[in-house]
Amino acid sequence: MNADVATRVARGMAVLDRELPGWWQRINLDRLDMAGATYFPPRPTSCGCILAQVNALPDRDGNYFDQRDALAGEDEADIAGWAEDHGFNGQYEELEQAWRRAITTRRAAP
Repeated sequence: MNADVATRVARGMAVLDRELPGWWQRINLDRLDMAGATYFPPRPTSCGCILAQVNALPDRDGNYFDQRDALAGEDEADIAGWAEDHGFNGQYEELEQAWRRAITTRRAAP
């Protein structure tokens, strides 16, 4: 795996850990498709990238993750650049493999 991809995914995981604790438990790896930007749980053929899946489900307090909130004062106009820097956009095939590996590893940890 490209070290740059691993670094970007680690950045994305850090943001999700801060903004939406337990996010990794809510990702459906069977439906994970980093090139797919939609996720509709009631439709069995749907899929979605990491952000689509975390945006689709509220946390235990009823809050939804909003990547604009996670920009923390950065330039909101460059949300696509932010998403790429944090492993949510870009080299979809490599990113999908990296996210799967990272989530599987986290789920296996005690």
